[in-house]
Amino acid sequence: MATIEWQSLDETARSTIRMHLVENLCFNMAKEMTTFTLWEKLQMIYEKISNLSKLILIWKLLNMKMRETEPTTSHVNTFRWMLTKLPS
Repeated sequence: MATIEWQSLDETARSTIRMHLVENLCFNMAKEMTTFTLWEKLQMIYEKISNLSKLILIWKLLNMKMRETEPTTSHVNTFRWMLTKLPS
């Protein structure tokens, strides 16, 4: 995908997210430059870890297996992501 196409899709996604935000939140999120950073900030604000989600995450972590066709970096990134989601 060309850079111009990617930037256009990113702008569309970012605009769609902002359009559905509450007015005071939209003002605070106006300075976010990419859809990814906007989404990460919203996730930090609204995502809560419940006891059930902790158990599911621990189960996924313990049963995690790498497929032969999967790149090692992808597997390690998934593992690290799961560790960061678990509360300290």
